[in-house]
Amino acid sequence: MCLIKGLLWGWNGKKRKPYGGATYASNGVPDVTADGMMALCENVSTDFSNIEVGELLWMSGHVGIYIGNGQAVECTPAWKNGVQVTTVLNVKPGTGREWMKHGKLPWITYDAAGSASSSAAADTKTSSVSELPTPGDI
Repeated sequence: MCLIKGLLWGWNGKKRKPYGGATYASNGVPDVTADGMMALCENVSTDFSNIEVGELLWMSGHVGIYIGNGQAVECTPAWKNGVQVTTVLNVKPGTGREWMKHGKLPWITYDAAGSASSSAAADTKTSSVSELPTPGDI
């Protein structure tokens, strides 16, 4: 959740600041749990044949973001590097995770070209999924 909320709260790359320099609970994005974030999503589905880039992926207590090509980005302090790209088994076979649901975050603009951008606030830098921070940036 810290990766997703940090970006929506205005992540600006300040490595030594909480949430990369973002302002806590800003841009109309609440500080909620993974389950709470899924509850705020629109067009929630268990059918992964129609998933779009930028959608929230959910399993009980954990979320990730779909980045396309059958992959997700997710983070947890349990991993040594904190952030990993994993295979979404609901979309692409291989080694990875099977998610329970996916949905559209209300602060993200989704388009038919397969990209997503944050619309959380006008004064926040818009981040596309391809501009996600690397593990060293967080």
